[in-house]
Amino acid sequence: LGLMSLFSAEAGARKVYCIEGSQIASAAEEVIRRNGKSSVVTVIRGRIEEAVIPEGKVDVIISEWMGYFLHYEDMVPAILTFRDKYLSNDGGLMFPSHARMWASLYSDAKWYDARIRYWEDVYGFDYTPLISKVVEEQFMNPERQHLRDIGVVSEPNLLHSIDMYTATLDDVKDIRAIIDSKVTRNATIHGIAFWFDVLLEGDEHRVLLDTSPKAGYTSWSQVVWYVRDAFNVTRGQDVKGSFAMLRTERGEFDVAVRLISPSRVELEAFDQSPSTMFQNLYERLSFEHGIYEGDKGRFDWKKTGNGLVDIASRLQLGFIAAGVSAFAVGWMVGRCNY
Repeated sequence: LGLMSLFSAEAGARKVYCIEGSQIASAAEEVIRRNGKSSVVTVIRGRIEEAVIPEGKVDVIISEWMGYFLHYEDMVPAILTFRDKYLSNDGGLMFPSHARMWASLYSDAKWYDARIRYWEDVYGFDYTPLISKVVEEQFMNPERQHLRDIGVVSEPNLLHSIDMYTATLDDVKDIRAIIDSKVTRNATIHGIAFWFDVLLEGDEHRVLLDTSPKAGYTSWSQVVWYVRDAFNVTRGQDVKGSFAMLRTERGEFDVAVRLISPSRVELEAFDQSPSTMFQNLYERLSFEHGIYEGDKGRFDWKKTGNGLVDIASRLQLGFIAAGVSAFAVGWMVGRCNY
C-alpha cells in the first residue's frame, strides 16, 4: 500500500515511482494523497518488468521480493529486468543488495510427536491407521513454521547467495549447493530448516535483515522439511549432502535435498510456489498473539481465552490480515535529490 514509497518520500527523495501490479493500486494512491505525498510519489499500475519510467533512469530500487525458500515468490527475474533497463549506472543502489539462503538439521520432538502420536488417541479412539497417510501428505513438501533456535542442531550451511547488482536470470534458474557442516549437539533429527538473510547497504549504513530462528519472530518465519524417519545424531558428526532448486517455465520450483551423512535422506518436491506451502494458521496466530511459550513448549493453552470462540475470532482476524498482506507488497523506485 505504498509504505516504502512514503518512507522514501519522507527520507527526501525528489521523485518516487510506486509500481503496483494489483487492483490495490487505487487504494495506494488514496493513501499517498491523504499523507500529502502526491507531488512526490506517482503510482504506476502494472507489472514492474513492463513499467515505463518517464525520467529514464532511477537512482534507487527498493523491493521486498523475498519469499519462502527465498525465491518462491519468483520476483527476482522481474527485478533484474527492471534493473537492467532503469538503474542508474552512476552509483545506482538496490535494496536489498545481497541475499543468502541457509539450511540446518532441525530437532523438535514435541511438535513431531504432536503430529504423529495425536492419532494414537483421538478422543479415546485408535486412529493409528491414518499415521502413514499423515506422514505421506504432511511431510511430503516443505512447510512454513516459526522455528525455535534451540532446534537448530548443526552449523548453518550456506546454500545460495545472490548479488542483486550483478545477478543474471540464469543465477536463479538453477541453484545447486553442497551440504557440508557439523552437528553441534546430540539430538534426534526430525527435519531440515531453511531461512534467509538479506543485506541493505547504503553509503553510510549497513543493516542485515536476518530471518533465522535465532532472530525471533519475522513475517517470513522459516521453512522446515520433515523427514519421514527421524534419526539420531551426535555432536561432531559430519553433515554431508546436496541441495538443488530448479525454476520451471511456469515460475515454480522443483526442490531436492539429499543427505548421505549422518543418515541417508532423500527429499523431493515439484512445482513448488507460495500456494503449495503448508502452514498451521493457528500456530502462526498464536505466535503473533503471544501464546507461544518458547522453550516451555509450543503454546500455553491457558492463554487461549474462551476456547473455540476465541480461536474462531483469531482465525477470522487472521484471514483478514492475510488478505491485506497479500496485496501490501509493492515496488518502489526513486530519484534522489543530489
